[in-house]
Amino acid sequence: MEMTGSERWLMARAAAAGLAYVAVVFAAGFALGTLRFLVLVPTLGESIAVLLELPLMLVISWAACRWLISYFSVSPRMAARVVMGGSAFTVLMIAELGVSTFVFGRTPFDHLRHYAQLSALLGLAGQLAFAAFPVVQGIDAKGSNERGTSDGKANVLRNAEQQSRIRADSRPNQRDHGQQPE
Repeated sequence: MEMTGSERWLMARAAAAGLAYVAVVFAAGFALGTLRFLVLVPTLGESIAVLLELPLMLVISWAACRWLISYFSVSPRMAARVVMGGSAFTVLMIAELGVSTFVFGRTPFDHLRHYAQLSALLGLAGQLAFAAFPVVQGIDAKGSNERGTSDGKANVLRNAEQQSRIRADSRPNQRDHGQQPE
């Protein structure tokens, strides 16, 4: 079954939300990870430091996810939420590999082997939760959306079509510029 134009547009918005989501959370994680590495690890050890950082990262992830879902008007449909979380997780894993390789000088194999350590497994658990947050937050939204309707899918598609018409209507045409059609 092929997607309609409105459905493709909804999935594209979900993917864009996923990219924004990973950008916000990766930036926060990079800043907190630097503090963890420089301040907490030398005194507490890697695993305890990650345990202290993880709840804060999860709160940041949850809040960023909720805000970006609203900002991008991500559909409450499961497919859109999976696209958002899946695209964010994929980009996050690529970014993690990049930092591991270029900042810490690990080979890709060493990066994967690093996941045998408790601290890396804790981080991975947090990253999986990060990926699941769009879906989890969509469970509440699935039965009703912000407009209070119970037909989430039909209303989301209707809203997408209305927004497309509004954008098309707001584009200047020839009469707006004093030109006559040829």
